[in-house]
Amino acid sequence: MHKSKLDLFREAVKQRDNDEAIPLAGMIIDVLGDKTPQDVFRFLDKAAKDDQLAAIVCATSFFFREQPKPGHRAMLLRRAARGYDDNLAGNAYFALAAECLVDGGKPRRAIDALERAVELGHLDAHVRLAKGYETGMYRNRINLERAWELLEEAVEEDYGPAKLALAEFIFAHGIHDSDYDPRELLVEAAEDDVPGAVELLMQFQASAETIKRHAKKLDNPVIPRDESRPMAIRSALLNEFHMEADAIEAMVAAWHGFLSWSELIAYALNENAPEGIFDEDCGTEELEDRRRTQVLIAGHYIDAPDYVLELIVTLLQPTSRTHKPSLRNLDRLIGNADD
Repeated sequence: MHKSKLDLFREAVKQRDNDEAIPLAGMIIDVLGDKTPQDVFRFLDKAAKDDQLAAIVCATSFFFREQPKPGHRAMLLRRAARGYDDNLAGNAYFALAAECLVDGGKPRRAIDALERAVELGHLDAHVRLAKGYETGMYRNRINLERAWELLEEAVEEDYGPAKLALAEFIFAHGIHDSDYDPRELLVEAAEDDVPGAVELLMQFQASAETIKRHAKKLDNPVIPRDESRPMAIRSALLNEFHMEADAIEAMVAAWHGFLSWSELIAYALNENAPEGIFDEDCGTEELEDRRRTQVLIAGHYIDAPDYVLELIVTLLQPTSRTHKPSLRNLDRLIGNADD
């Protein structure tokens, strides 16, 4: 099969059919890598001077051979970016962004290259640029609104990787009021065979099933001011009960209305996530309903009578704004109740 591609390429070269030869050259390099025959490389070096696709394929070939001089690959990509075909130009700008990250490169220039690729409709660039604005990975200023906008644009184009990225963004930043259901995004991404989508969807569904077993109804998520109170509650439970840390963490997360401990902590650490609503901000009836739910959740982890579970929740007050969680008086209160 490899030889037949090579034969077809050489035949196209003899016939001076570059439209056929250039794509074949790219296929050969993809398969043979550094074992690609030298005549393929020589053809690309020549064709790259005046053909946009050839410039891109030739630039790719330098992952498998030495560049004639530093920066030659980037020069070819810049040449391709100036070409007439917008799709190819978008590919060239996207590749140029990666060049900005190699040794001696200038990461901030990657933003400019990706922005140009986005303008030309390159959907992968939407996802990569969104990650840049989300994390500052290109030594740029973080801009979460721009990151969301980029992912939303790509999702509207039905682009699978953007669906996965947007679902991850929603989870990471504790977004509860968007028009997108992260589970639906993950389902669609999995149907599109996006790498990682199935695994994340399984994690989501497993967590959701766990929450369903904990309680018939959960309040809206309560986001702590920071991670200190959830950590203090976790420590108090670990000191009092002989339980696995994973079980305690799952219970504390469920008390706050979250699917997992890692999700709770991620939201607690996210400065952009809205706080609360805390117990102190609830009406009497709402607070009583929340307490009943938290007691019910505790019962799925701690084998104890209902009055003990109520004492645990009362002493810890998991979703309070300021209450200091402690179980030091639990044994005394249980003794008083038994008397």
